[in-house]
Amino acid sequence: GAGFKEIFYCNIGKENPLEVVLTGRADLQIELENNHIIFDYKTGSASASRRKKFLDQLLIYELIYYLISDPQLQAQVNSYLYFVEDRNLFCLKDVKTSKSQLLAEFRLNLETAVNKLLTVGYEFPRKGDPADIIEITRRDLFVTGKI
Repeated sequence: GAGFKEIFYCNIGKENPLEVVLTGRADLQIELENNHIIFDYKTGSASASRRKKFLDQLLIYELIYYLISDPQLQAQVNSYLYFVEDRNLFCLKDVKTSKSQLLAEFRLNLETAVNKLLTVGYEFPRKGDPADIIEITRRDLFVTGKI
């Protein structure tokens, strides 16, 4: 079925806040009386770089399921990555940075990315993906620069 979605407001520009819609669907969500648990399963191993890569995904799930509508639930929401290959469970709380700080950084990174998109336009990553076949993507036809 369809994932859950929630509107996330970013103050980009001083006059008009930009409405950003976050969508997603966790693999497993458990609702207890005073505890909300989110699991997302990953294939592959649980290297530090892979855990970091999926950190924002857990934050997005927490935001769209609970924290946008009720920020007071922050202490009651726990999210986990489970890496199937090496049976490794990673909890968002294992990160040394507080959840409040992680959410603030996420908002800032999102605002920075949207500002860049509005001022420069979309840019392909500098390092091409090995699976990026020019005949299929036509990356060569895309012109970057100010909109």
